[in-house]
Amino acid sequence: MSRRTEDRTSTDGGFSLIEILVIVIILGVLGTVTSITLRSTVARGESRACDEDRATIEKAIDVYTAQTGDTDITMDDLVTARVILDPSPMHQITAGGVVGVGACS
Repeated sequence: MSRRTEDRTSTDGGFSLIEILVIVIILGVLGTVTSITLRSTVARGESRACDEDRATIEKAIDVYTAQTGDTDITMDDLVTARVILDPSPMHQITAGGVVGVGACS
């Protein structure tokens, strides 16, 4: 081993600026990839929640209509009849059917 290498390894215990810069860049890339993946996963989850909520309300409307024969239904009718527990914050019932609100529109 050369004397210069021996001196550096025996007296320098820290990282060089380049080594630290490489680590920071790698962490930045990993953070970016993670945040993009997380956003995509959250968006898919919200979309599936909207689809499931809509399907639940449509089934509740079918059950309510079969029980009462009434076709002019509101969300409060479904809650009052205990077909659903709570009114949906993601959907509304209109004459045209179930309509998404907010993130589900």
